[in-house]
Amino acid sequence: MLVVAVCVAAATLLARSAAGHGKDRPALEWALRVEGVPAAGARAVAALLPVVNAALAVALLAGVLARGLLAPAALAAAALFAAFLAYLVVLARRQRTDCHCFPGDDPLNAVTIVRAAGLLVALAVASLVVPASLDALALTYGVLAGLVAGLLLEVLPSAREMLG
Repeated sequence: MLVVAVCVAAATLLARSAAGHGKDRPALEWALRVEGVPAAGARAVAALLPVVNAALAVALLAGVLARGLLAPAALAAAALFAAFLAYLVVLARRQRTDCHCFPGDDPLNAVTIVRAAGLLVALAVASLVVPASLDALALTYGVLAGLVAGLLLEVLPSAREMLG
């Protein structure tokens, strides 16, 4: 059940990221250019990242239903989060706080880095411990827990800033 929850939570964040970056590709391209990525590279990443995020979200959700897909999908998502974590570390070293990498326009801070690292580790572990089968109740609880976790990962940092 925990593997399902991790994959559904990650799929929720990846789908949200795909929608956000797809809607505002120029902002993503600009942010990459500010960090020194050449124009052609920034354009390519801005075009491909929403597609990759959406494809991984679908693959993770499909993997929940077809276990043979779950390990490769979780591993691919972990690789994407590893690249994302590396990008966050570079930004932190440059003392850039205008990442806006997660919903809510949160500035880059320790919470952002820990969240990305946590998802990376959880997905890497999930890719290694895929259960052979799940009954309907465990699958349902896993999906519900994953949706709640995905929403909390998006909402809590913004709520924390609004409250205090």
